[in-house]
Amino acid sequence: MLEQRYHASSATTSLVYAVSLFMVSLGSYLVRPMIERMRQQATLFLSFVLSACSTILFIVAMTCAAFVAIYFVVTITTAVPPPIIDAMFLDFVHTSEFSQMFGMRVFGTRVGNAVGSSLGGSLLHGNHYNWLMVVSSGFFLIAYGYLLLVRRPLMRRLSERSPVK
Repeated sequence: MLEQRYHASSATTSLVYAVSLFMVSLGSYLVRPMIERMRQQATLFLSFVLSACSTILFIVAMTCAAFVAIYFVVTITTAVPPPIIDAMFLDFVHTSEFSQMFGMRVFGTRVGNAVGSSLGGSLLHGNHYNWLMVVSSGFFLIAYGYLLLVRRPLMRRLSERSPVK
């Protein structure tokens, strides 16, 4: 993206990539303070909505600096949900089921990245950049909706297990 659309050098692209890895760490670090202030559900909602909105902002990013700033926000916000989701499932399932679920989540993430990269590359090659960003943003919202659907029965099962006070 940086090279094709914004004509950035390889050095700039590699620097942005390196800093984005730090941003993933920052996003993961922010999970605990966010949950303490906003609770789990609000933190998930905020991270998915910010990811979707930031992805849409890529459409109007006219400079390399604007693109990079938005990219860093997306990188931070997309790093927040995985630890929360993993912890949530760890509370609801046995260890062996959690191991299977975690393996499937990692597998799904890698397959999703591969498919997304392939389809994204095709859309970019066809000069459909705006559609790529809209579709990507939509996937954040779909993922959040799916998480809500999965979370509801798990919360019900947890409340049935806990003693009534």
